[in-house]
Amino acid sequence: MTDQQRIKVGHVFTEFCPHKSVLRYWPVANPYVDSAVYCFRRTNADTFPHHEVWTERMASRLRGLPSGPWKRFTRPMASVAHRVTWRRFIDRSSVQLLHVQFGDKAVRLLPMLNRASLPLVVTFRGSDINCASYSEIRRHGLRKLFARASLCHFVSHDLRRKAIELGCPSEIARTIHVGAPPHAAHQLSRPTSRIEDCQFYCVASLLPCKGHETLLTAFRDVRKEIPNATLHLVGDGPLRDRLQWVCDSLQLGGRVIFHGHLDNEVVISKLRDDADVVVLTSQHDDEGNQEGLPTSLQEAASLGLPCIGTDCGGISELICNGETGLVVPQRDPARVAEALLQLAKSPRLRAEMGSAAALRGREHFNLENFYVQIAACYREAIYGEPVVAPSAENSGTHSVSV
Repeated sequence: MTDQQRIKVGHVFTEFCPHKSVLRYWPVANPYVDSAVYCFRRTNADTFPHHEVWTERMASRLRGLPSGPWKRFTRPMASVAHRVTWRRFIDRSSVQLLHVQFGDKAVRLLPMLNRASLPLVVTFRGSDINCASYSEIRRHGLRKLFARASLCHFVSHDLRRKAIELGCPSEIARTIHVGAPPHAAHQLSRPTSRIEDCQFYCVASLLPCKGHETLLTAFRDVRKEIPNATLHLVGDGPLRDRLQWVCDSLQLGGRVIFHGHLDNEVVISKLRDDADVVVLTSQHDDEGNQEGLPTSLQEAASLGLPCIGTDCGGISELICNGETGLVVPQRDPARVAEALLQLAKSPRLRAEMGSAAALRGREHFNLENFYVQIAACYREAIYGEPVVAPSAENSGTHSVSV
């Protein structure tokens, strides 16, 4: 792609970009387009450099002033400052298209987005579609967003199907699996044949939709047959105290380790050096949240690790049951325990599934494919008709660090 053919995308974020969400910022690093960023708050600029970031500093400062009689003046001033910053971003950055991550944020920002007569791409990742099934107000907001959007990007076929049921026109709905970056070959630092001290990892925020209580109940049954097995929970969230209480009530002792939130590089290192199996027992929670396309399972597969997941959201699109891992029903501790024991007791099966998972990840869920396909969507949204996706050979050498 020549410089004349390159397009410039304006990425809109509420915050750019926190450590815990770094994997959501891959679109900014797309080597096939030029990117500018508009955000309300910027963090970690030294860790995630980007040469063109517009931040609402003045409007944010005015909104952050403590309550008082002056609020009657600062509120309209903040609104004016916001409009000025947004208009300058649109005019001076010369972006040809806007891209917003998460549909619920795009709904809240719709008045601002409507003031820019530019094509709009919105990425939907999970709860921003699922929660609308439980709320007419959210459904109404989504319908208005669907009417404004040029293209809607869904990270799984399951999300796309639900969005169409909620009113998204099928002709603007695209499924593109977000890929994981390539990792070096899985070099284990311990015997691959171990059974008696098998290490299970679950990388997920401690939220109801992740189904940790189901996993802990299943792990209790696993320990009856493999007493020295260990379950590692990587992630943090509002359920931490409750889950620690569940561990105590199930008498799991020190065989469940809460690591809290870890940077992505640390997680990859732990999975590479210590994990035997990665498990994610996601479920529909009471508020409609469920998985889109879990990054933790993509990362594990790219490292050559077998995965166990539930039939929730896009997990079945990641795991080929019986080939690259095992898929079990949601909220079924007995089936989860059965799957954990099956892999724990068969090092050969773990190795075969891990190799198959790594191969499938390289072929179908790699970051390069995602960049190529989302760049093609950008051009389709701008020019109004499908175009041939750019190839790596003619893409140029431009890149952005995120």
